[in-house]
Amino acid sequence: MLIGTLVFGLFILVATAVLLVLWAITKKKIFGIIVTVLWLWFIFSGNNTYGTFWDEFHHDQIISKVESAELNHLIIGWKSEQENTFNMTEIVNYASQNKWILRDSLIMPFDTLRVRLDSYGTDILNYKEDYSLILLRNKILSHLDPELDYRIYIFETDGYVEMPGPVYTTKRNGFVVLNSLGKQLRVFHFWEEVM
Repeated sequence: MLIGTLVFGLFILVATAVLLVLWAITKKKIFGIIVTVLWLWFIFSGNNTYGTFWDEFHHDQIISKVESAELNHLIIGWKSEQENTFNMTEIVNYASQNKWILRDSLIMPFDTLRVRLDSYGTDILNYKEDYSLILLRNKILSHLDPELDYRIYIFETDGYVEMPGPVYTTKRNGFVVLNSLGKQLRVFHFWEEVM
């Protein structure tokens, strides 16, 4: 049903675009042609800046989703009863197919992670230009169960995050957090100014 609806929607978009181009050509409206071409490019560019492609990853096991344009973030959670349902190879391959590039990973117990990030403090200069760790400390740790160990994968996306104050930016703004048993998975994606 969903696939049929998507195909029909795509057909309507393409038919509308073709009609707009034909109208613009027959009326010699160069502005109409330019607007139509830009509209088509926007619709079909496949830009996954906001991580929406994750909706299709193990979609039957998604247990939560929070998407906020106002707060500039997307958080999706998955859960399985079976161990190793979610694994690093599948996650990294899926992310890379959607223009997310793995840049770093942290594998450690929650308490060790919290102590390590807290040791940096709140001064942005202590992070040695790895501002993705600020996002991890300030926006992600509170969502994790302190009783579990985690594998955290940090991805560069085609979006960016800007920190307030002096301008600091990072493209390392996509995080995949996998518990050590492979039963729970969360994706965090931040964009623009979030702090």
